[in-house]
Amino acid sequence: FSESCSKVVAPIMFEVKKQFSVPSKQLSDWYSRSVAERNQLNNQMIDQKIIAWDEMLDNTPVRKIKPFHVKTNVVFFHIPKTAGTTLDFVISKNLPVWGIFKQHGSDFDRNVAAFYKSGDAPKTVLGHNELNDYFYQLLSRERLINVTTLRDPVARVISYYDFLRAQKTHPGHDLAQRLTLEEFVKSPKSDEVNNAQTYRLLGLLKNNAYKKDKRSEEQLIDDAINQLLNRFTLFGTTKDFDSFLLMLSKLMNWEDVFYQRQNVTRKQFKTKLEDLSPEAVETIKAYNKIDIALYAKAEEVFEKRALEMGITNDVVEGFRSRNQQYQKLIKQNQDY
Repeated sequence: FSESCSKVVAPIMFEVKKQFSVPSKQLSDWYSRSVAERNQLNNQMIDQKIIAWDEMLDNTPVRKIKPFHVKTNVVFFHIPKTAGTTLDFVISKNLPVWGIFKQHGSDFDRNVAAFYKSGDAPKTVLGHNELNDYFYQLLSRERLINVTTLRDPVARVISYYDFLRAQKTHPGHDLAQRLTLEEFVKSPKSDEVNNAQTYRLLGLLKNNAYKKDKRSEEQLIDDAINQLLNRFTLFGTTKDFDSFLLMLSKLMNWEDVFYQRQNVTRKQFKTKLEDLSPEAVETIKAYNKIDIALYAKAEEVFEKRALEMGITNDVVEGFRSRNQQYQKLIKQNQDY
């Protein structure tokens, strides 16, 4: 941690259960604290409630954590352009839709009361968030399953740039349209292209908080890996997305993890890696050194976990074959 995180911050839990409005003072009190304090408070809250990987694995298939779903919040920590919209779709098929709340950090802050649309904090939270966001303080259940997905940093930056060029309503569209990919990565006005996976996990992305953080690159890598391994119940990668869905199916007892890809950028806006200059690729890598190290560790750990669960190549290929049949049936119904 940086020097500003060295002191212990007393844990807090704002009391808003059964309320339809949240006093503005609660939100202002939260944001009056430093980024480091908010990050530490949310980490403390996660540490108190998290169902760790080993515990989750031990819970399968006999469900020793009882009642498994009743007393557990599920949070999908959605990092942009990591197959998250597709995972939203799968989650929504397997958990009660009336208990799902989808939001993004800034939208949530503008209307916290919406979190209590059903009279209590929701069971499942989906959205583009980062560590210091307020909603972690409002989770009311005893335990927490925290989930995320990661992507190869070079592929993710390219995908994000292409996504912006295709989305005319996005605030970053004009900038992406004006600049080449290499220029976009270098631009101080760009977001999501500079170690953004790490900075989201560590609560340093919003308002460029990472620029004030005193940690070395090596320490940020260590802290990001620790955050991923110890404060997320499980995580997947886009490279092994089908394996991750099978992992979720077994661990969460989900029967339907078939999917169609969601939020896919149109072909005319897609940039092929092989068409980029070596200089452009090296620029992306230079701006994402920490993410590259984090992702390498994530791949290594995920592959070990998948094998531990018996998710072999043959098992994955069998699932892909069945998922193709599912996609054909969906298309037939759409055409009909």
